[in-house]
Amino acid sequence: MADGRVTTRSLDKAPPYDEATAAAIALTVKSVLRSTTLAPAAERTHRAEATTGTGTGVELEVGGGVSRSNVGTMEGRGDLGMSLWPTRVWGLGLRLSGGPGAEVSTPLLDGTLVNLGAALTARARVPSGRVSLTFELGPALQAVRLSATLRDLGSPVSVPRIDPAVEGGAAFDVELGARTRVGVRALGNVLVRSQRFLIAGREALVLEPLALQGALRFSVRLD
Repeated sequence: MADGRVTTRSLDKAPPYDEATAAAIALTVKSVLRSTTLAPAAERTHRAEATTGTGTGVELEVGGGVSRSNVGTMEGRGDLGMSLWPTRVWGLGLRLSGGPGAEVSTPLLDGTLVNLGAALTARARVPSGRVSLTFELGPALQAVRLSATLRDLGSPVSVPRIDPAVEGGAAFDVELGARTRVGVRALGNVLVRSQRFLIAGREALVLEPLALQGALRFSVRLD
């Protein structure tokens, strides 16, 4: 059959068969065909449909994990995304991410760096049965705000900034059902240019170019 399996049934006698035996044989053959792609789409059973759980369409995903931020400290982050898959292999994804902020401490100030990100990535998926490996790469923007207190003056400062970046990563997913998957993801975010914060003419903070994140994610196919 289409899935590589063969079904057999023992018969008590050789043909020609009586009406009852012939009807039983026909019913057996029809039942087997309904569980394969050989049958018309309207007559296929759920088992054949379940093999295409990772397919084309639109997917929603939510995730959460831990990130090593651009200031070298750890931060919890969550994300919400959507991806479009014109084919089983190639897709396009949009992801929004954020967290409470990473702690910052320098000789000049103490505070928090809050980073809200958005990334638009091209994606390639390698499916194998109920598991799949997905790679992604594309441009990103980071809306950054440094909120801190100057050590020598004790006065608060708040500096907003928009930073361009490139984001890429990979995810390993396992299908829970025909439309749902759960997996783990690793991401890297690289700033396009060096980012320095100057306060009163003094260099208060320099961001590291690379931020890394590991996360769990859950996705649902809508169509």
